[in-house]
Amino acid sequence: MPDSPAMPLDNKRSALLQELLLLGFCVLIGLVALAVCVYVAAIGSLFTLDGLLLIVISLTIGGLFMLIVGWSAYTGELQALLNELRKKPASDESSDNAA
Repeated sequence: MPDSPAMPLDNKRSALLQELLLLGFCVLIGLVALAVCVYVAAIGSLFTLDGLLLIVISLTIGGLFMLIVGWSAYTGELQALLNELRKKPASDESSDNAA
C-alpha cells in the first residue's frame, strides 16, 4: 500500500482497516475450508469420489486464501498493519498532552 504524505489521517486509517478486514476474511474462508474437510472425514465420506473431490476443492480454495495471509505475515505487512493501528492518531496525542 503506497503511503503518500498528503494522505489525510482518516483515509490512511481507513485503508489500514480495509487491509485488516481483507486478511480477516481470508482467514475466515481458510478456516471454513478446513472445517469442510473435517466434516467430510467425520461423516465417513472421505474415500468416496464426492468426498475426495470436495476435500480437494476446499483445500485448494482454503490454501489460496491462506496463502495471502501467509505472504502478508512473511513480508511483514501484517505486523506493520497491526503496529500502525495500535498507534494513537496525532489529534488524540495532542489532546492527551493538553489535559
